[in-house]
Amino acid sequence: MPWRGWLAAAAVFALAAGLGITGALAATRAPEQVAAPTFPQAGSPHVSVSPTVPVNPACAGLLGSDATTVTDAPGDRDTLAGVIAAFEYGYYVQRSGEALAVLLAPEAGIDPARLAAGIASIPAGTRHCVAVTPVSSNAANVHLVEVHPDGVRVDYLQVIDVRIAAGATVIVAIAKAG
Repeated sequence: MPWRGWLAAAAVFALAAGLGITGALAATRAPEQVAAPTFPQAGSPHVSVSPTVPVNPACAGLLGSDATTVTDAPGDRDTLAGVIAAFEYGYYVQRSGEALAVLLAPEAGIDPARLAAGIASIPAGTRHCVAVTPVSSNAANVHLVEVHPDGVRVDYLQVIDVRIAAGATVIVAIAKAG
């Protein structure tokens, strides 16, 4: 084999060894610890910090204005961002059409059977995160991310309208943004 062939083979071997070592180090590295998202109280768009919860990969890269709420927490039925967070939590964590039914106004027109089929189509163990940016007192731009157990990330951009009532805020419309 000419010297150039040996040189090329050595370069390929060095590259493969480097990638193998990098992969092994990444696989054995302890997960980074960061803030645990908690649902903000009304009027507070920020997420609190707890240093003991691993990073939710679905929240990576979700940013927005200072008014944006980024969370994977259960939410509430008191606020615009709260009911949206509650809906996504019910969909991805509770995986329950019944939990979602109380969050939807009848005029939302979302068929419970279709909702259940949508939940069933998401692989168990899928992580989610939602960024909610209010555009009015009862509407928000929503960036929803799901990360499947195999690492596949899916992003959804939506506009969600709600009807606000103390302890009984409901979603009245969900539309694809754009």
